[in-house]
Amino acid sequence: LRVNLSGMTDDFDIQLLNADGVAVASSVFGLTAIETIARSSLAAGTYFLRVFAFDNRNLSDYQLSVSLNSSGDDSISRPVDMG
Repeated sequence: LRVNLSGMTDDFDIQLLNADGVAVASSVFGLTAIETIARSSLAAGTYFLRVFAFDNRNLSDYQLSVSLNSSGDDSISRPVDMG
C-alpha cells in the first residue's frame, strides 16, 4: 500500500486506521511537505485513511493518491464519508 498526500497550502497529516479506528501508520511532516505512507504488508481487513489539519488549521485543497501492490485479491471500495 502506498498513500501520498500533496498539494496542500497548510500543514495536513494522514493516518491509516484499522477497522477499530486504531492508527497503524501515519505521516506527520511539517508545513506543506508531501505526506507518504508506505506499507509492504498489511493483515487482511478493512482500513480507513484519515486526512486532517495539524492543530485545526485552515482548510486546504489537497490531492490524495492510493495504490496497491497486490496478488489480485485485494480491492479498494468506494470512499465513505465518516463525518
